Amino acid sequence: MIATRLARAAPMRAAIRLLSGERPVNSFPKTAANYRELTPLSYVERAAVVFDDSPAVVDGDATRTWAETFARCCGLGDALRREGCGRGDVVQVMLDNTAEMVEAQHGVPMSGATLGCVNNGSTRRPSPTFHCNGWGFPWTLPAVGGANVCLRDVSADAIADAFVAARVTHLCGARRPSPSAWPSRPRRRQRARGGERAAPLRMMTGGAPPPAATLRRAEAAGLDVTHVYGLTETYGPGDALPAAPSGRP
Repeated sequence: MIATRLARAAPMRAAIRLLSGERPVNSFPKTAANYRELTPLSYVERAAVVFDDSPAVVDGDATRTWAETFARCCGLGDALRREGCGRGDVVQVMLDNTAEMVEAQHGVPMSGATLGCVNNGSTRRPSPTFHCNGWGFPWTLPAVGGANVCLRDVSADAIADAFVAARVTHLCGARRPSPSAWPSRPRRRQRARGGERAAPLRMMTGGAPPPAATLRRAEAAGLDVTHVYGLTETYGPGDALPAAPSGRP
């Protein structure tokens, strides 16, 4: 009887020791039940199951689902490993904004190698997925089941066309191209095609703050702009200023 009570009390005593700090949480052996390395690759693997038939990449007339994209990424990772690529190696990639560029964000790390995008920021040609690997959007989108809309021609007209043709909901980027001209085009292009948005398109921009006049044109064009600032060299930390109440600058 006493032995049974002691056995039942053992888990409680272990929990009390853990909560009291007698045994650090990270002192337990790492197993599949309590440990997994933090990696953005888990997002695309999950997306292939949860969002399998949802569009992952829209590249011109071609659309690929998350299941298809994950399979292609795995194929790229396997091909690189067969070529001897692995941890400690760097795979340099120079591509336009294409489906293959999105796949490289996942396929190269799957091989264990490091991806190096040859773009030196947002002003080079070609300019693959913007700088800082598209601000992490190629990894964020599979986490939420979104779709990457690829543009080989990063111009005001191409962006405005994609707003309607691909039903774009979110946009990120610095104040290019031609901030004085392009914010006035999205809504005009929608009307020309007989489409009106039910809600503003949300845009995240960084770097130097857009001029007030540009923000006013963007709002009139149907863009909800949020200006952020973060340490793109380390990526993760960021800051955003909440929108001011209506009628205030």
